[in-house]
Amino acid sequence: MPIQLESFAGAWRGTNRLLMHGPNGLEEFVSETSLRASVELEGLLLEVRYDWSHAGKPRQGLLVAGFDPKGGKVNAAWMDTFHQRAGLMVCTSEKAAAASGFEVKGSFAVPEGPPWGWTIGLRVDAAGRLLFEMDIITPAGESAPAVRAEYQKS
Repeated sequence: MPIQLESFAGAWRGTNRLLMHGPNGLEEFVSETSLRASVELEGLLLEVRYDWSHAGKPRQGLLVAGFDPKGGKVNAAWMDTFHQRAGLMVCTSEKAAAASGFEVKGSFAVPEGPPWGWTIGLRVDAAGRLLFEMDIITPAGESAPAVRAEYQKS
């Protein structure tokens, strides 16, 4: 079954959990978040704008995802004011989008060493919640949660 983009459309409010891995282990920062999604270009594109905060500073992000209606694959561009300030991260899916959502992967450069990976997942669960999840991927392929946001329609 093809992805149901209309299920993402509209205004959402919820809780954002930023997970940072540092020398003292895993730290979690929780903030309120809002998200607005719109279906564009005859159902071929989903635009997602979201905001949250960290350390008292407002943050924003934008994800634009295009869908291949025949193969179901997803291409996306993502940027935000916390993780990805240096420019758009281009992401692609490894498999077709499911009816409930999709996952795309991209990468980013670090000052020294090989690039790191980033996974973005967006789906609506059986309870009608929108789940926006991001994972960081080490050059060795190890994945760890970076963002977990959960929304309800507002």
